[in-house]
Amino acid sequence: MVEHDPLEAAAAGIGPAGTEAATALSAQPTIDRAVRRVRIFGYALWVAIALRTIADVAPIDRLAEWVAVVALLAYAALLATVPAWTRRFRWYAPPYIALQAALVLALFLLLRHPDRDYFAVLAIPLGGQTVLLLPSPWRARAVGLVLLAPTAGILLGPGWPDGAPLVLLFGGSVVFAAAYASLVEGAETARERSRLLLADLQAAYRRLEASAAQAEELAAVQERTRLARDLHDSAAQTLFGLTLSAEAASRALARGEQPIAAAHLRETQESARRALAELRLLVFELRPTSLSEDGLAASLRTRLEAVERRAGLDTDLAVEGDDRPSAPVEAELDRIAQEALNNVIKHARAERVAVRLRQDGPTTSLIIVDDGAGFDPSTPAAGGGLGLRGMAERAARIGGRLEITAGPGDGTRVAVEVPG
Repeated sequence: MVEHDPLEAAAAGIGPAGTEAATALSAQPTIDRAVRRVRIFGYALWVAIALRTIADVAPIDRLAEWVAVVALLAYAALLATVPAWTRRFRWYAPPYIALQAALVLALFLLLRHPDRDYFAVLAIPLGGQTVLLLPSPWRARAVGLVLLAPTAGILLGPGWPDGAPLVLLFGGSVVFAAAYASLVEGAETARERSRLLLADLQAAYRRLEASAAQAEELAAVQERTRLARDLHDSAAQTLFGLTLSAEAASRALARGEQPIAAAHLRETQESARRALAELRLLVFELRPTSLSEDGLAASLRTRLEAVERRAGLDTDLAVEGDDRPSAPVEAELDRIAQEALNNVIKHARAERVAVRLRQDGPTTSLIIVDDGAGFDPSTPAAGGGLGLRGMAERAARIGGRLEITAGPGDGTRVAVEVPG
């Protein structure tokens, strides 16, 4: 099993690790800006504490006071260099926090005085830096370490119980800074995660569009293949039979057998009529449908006018109501109707076909009746060659019931009823 590096996974978008790594990498510039704001806040506090310290201990004439000034300068130097060092060395953040807390405590110890509790202010920006610089498992302990420095310094200065309110004040300030930094980090991480998720959704949508286009192209290829097969299986064979009938009629006329020639010509005429009807059917199937816009009734009317009527059949369409069913029901009913009418054109040799559509009650019903040759529904050829099984499956998909009544020489009645 191949393991993916988190950074590589972030770039490649591989799995949850990739998402988390990418989120962290994307949020890092914003986190760096938050660290910079905390440092600027720390500089402002440092300047105030430095001025106050100089005013309290000037002129500087003792070693402890000199060391305190050095500690203040070291605090500022570390604050200035922390971004570069933490980016270069991942291990640098924990010792930086510990050293800064130690410097705060050292200032209390070097300049021990009840009135010099203001050094605790320097611990406040450390609370925010602790959250922004350290990994999550270390943060609670590190905030506790930062709290320890001003707490110990205050208790060594004003002492107990006078220093207790100051401990609460400065300790609460450190915790507030840490909580604020945590909220900033969480908000920025969530924002970047949302941005990455949006990018993933957009990429998935583009892939879906590409897949849909491929599926549409594949469906078009399959439809062309089906039409080519139908053209070969029906129209081409009919035209071949027409050629044979014409040749037989020609030979009969050459022999002077006019009755036989007339029979062959009638057969040729019937074959030509069937071929023309099937060609019209294939042309109709190549035309795009507008079922969603015009509805089932309009689709049936267009079909009867374009195919059956031009094939010489007497057509009758009756529609009751205009309460259209749902789109899936309409689509399946339309396919059932098209299949039933195809059977009329290809097999029934009918002279009349009637279509009844009722869509104004609790159920939608569709009935197609022809006066053709009919067939025996119980024969295996009827279920396969006439598409009866497909019509039954379509009716079942929409919760409908299909009923086919037919008999040799009695025509065919196809009825489907779908509950509302």
